[in-house]
Amino acid sequence: LREYVHGRRPKRRLGLADDTVPADGARVFSWSQVLSVALGEDRPTRQPASDFTVERALEDYWKYREAKSPALSVAIDRAKATAHIGKKLLVRPVCQLTTGELERWRNSLVPTTEDLDRQRRAKSTADRVARVLFAALTYAYRTRHEDVPSADAWRAVQPFRNVDLPRTRFLSLEQAKRLLAALPPDFRELARGALYSGLRLGE
Repeated sequence: LREYVHGRRPKRRLGLADDTVPADGARVFSWSQVLSVALGEDRPTRQPASDFTVERALEDYWKYREAKSPALSVAIDRAKATAHIGKKLLVRPVCQLTTGELERWRNSLVPTTEDLDRQRRAKSTADRVARVLFAALTYAYRTRHEDVPSADAWRAVQPFRNVDLPRTRFLSLEQAKRLLAALPPDFRELARGALYSGLRLGE
């Protein structure tokens, strides 16, 4: 439902249409039911929008992550969010976010350049930052449904295509020897195992 109220155009999601699920008048509406809700005195746009902001969603998400994820992983994602999510977006109520707004923010993280490889890397980074934000918003949707009634806005944002390429640079034998010689003994053994086996650190 969107209407013109005091110079603004507030919009609220009323519920689901009864195309595939029977109407219950609360979460799923028939046409007559939705007209009654939309035109009634207590219609949803008369209610003030939730003040649950993106910043608060992120705060909740970090607490959730700290209880279940390695500290380094959380620190890296927090640093990404701090560096790339500006104040303008942080103060926005989550329920008012739009797909276009989120796409413009994500796209603004990619600099204009003629260097196609640099642009590809920037797009890959922008997608990773966006995934952190969208994970926080999805957590808010899952845990605070009264403040975040829909996840459609960020779920509709499509990632950039063909930007995540595997790294193809490998150390030469001489470089590997120099690396091992420069490391302290305990870490040298870990690096030696990685070089011999080709395993990732987690493996």
